[in-house]
Amino acid sequence: MKYYLHVGLHKTATKFFQHRVFPFLPGERINYNPAKLTQLVCDLMKAAPEDVDMVIDAIAAEKAKLQRESRDVLMSREIMSGDLFSFYKDYEETISRLSRAFEEAEILLAFRFQPEWIVSCYRETVHEHHFQTLSEFLNTSPGIADNGFAHADYRTLDWTGILRTYCERFGSRHVHVSFFERFTADKVGAVREMYSVLGLEGEPEIRDQGTIPNRGYSALAINLSLWRYRMLRKLGLEKRLVHRPIFFFGEDGIPAGFEELSSLPVEPYWGERFLRDGEEIRPAGYPKLSFADSIRMSLSWRSLMKRGLDRIAYFDGDVCKEKRRELEAYFHHDNKRFQEYARTLGVDVPKQYLGAT
Repeated sequence: MKYYLHVGLHKTATKFFQHRVFPFLPGERINYNPAKLTQLVCDLMKAAPEDVDMVIDAIAAEKAKLQRESRDVLMSREIMSGDLFSFYKDYEETISRLSRAFEEAEILLAFRFQPEWIVSCYRETVHEHHFQTLSEFLNTSPGIADNGFAHADYRTLDWTGILRTYCERFGSRHVHVSFFERFTADKVGAVREMYSVLGLEGEPEIRDQGTIPNRGYSALAINLSLWRYRMLRKLGLEKRLVHRPIFFFGEDGIPAGFEELSSLPVEPYWGERFLRDGEEIRPAGYPKLSFADSIRMSLSWRSLMKRGLDRIAYFDGDVCKEKRRELEAYFHHDNKRFQEYARTLGVDVPKQYLGAT
């Protein structure tokens, strides 16, 4: 019996595999996202230091139950990557927790050229109600950082450190590396490679519906969202009409998963300070919602943008703009280090990462 942890990273086609591939793997061979164990992994990532040992014990007990089956276990949840809004600045602690709970696991890890990853991450911040420009998101000066939204220093984004730490914790032969750019160039080939890593034979089954799961806001949707927020703020209505910004980690980080499966206590992890609106705490039965919840969510700004405007016509543009040259110059240089380490594992990074064509 093997454990496969598809940790992400975020924004590297994880949702494609979660929606189009993994649910249709042969069930007699692969136990995909077993509910209780998957929730315990979410608990592990969210737990305060004093609660980590308790969650690890719960994971061990659940693994003992699953051991009675002959199937391998595959779990795919981006939360295992850590906090994307901080650019994984605490990746060493995140990987340490995973290795303590699953020291025997195979790690499925994907990377993306950092400037494009940052833009995708920024789109996600706006989707989570952080209504600011990309430059403001990347500006960590005190004046900007006081606006209550997420901020991150791109120099903390360390693909080399993340890859090296996974290899040190799990052993390099248990870390399987892929790249988002190669997925976009050859989707079927990427799925075949995933089948190979999972030890599966035959032609892979892909339920591709021609849409992009979890596509980020378009440039138009971003601009409209920022304009709306600024107008409501001038009128003093933003606290009444705008959902508070969502953080996934930290003091105000929202719960992950389902309370009824969690090993964490109600306080401080699931208390009344969190909104029960389908964005902060998922209702029982999610993604199926009650009629009232469905109406409320369908009329939210997020739904109007994502399921309305962007579904009808996705008007996009370069939201990076003046930051692009700065980001590319920094990461083309930093990726020389990434390439050097990746080659020791027999992995070649795409030429784009180094500025080559």
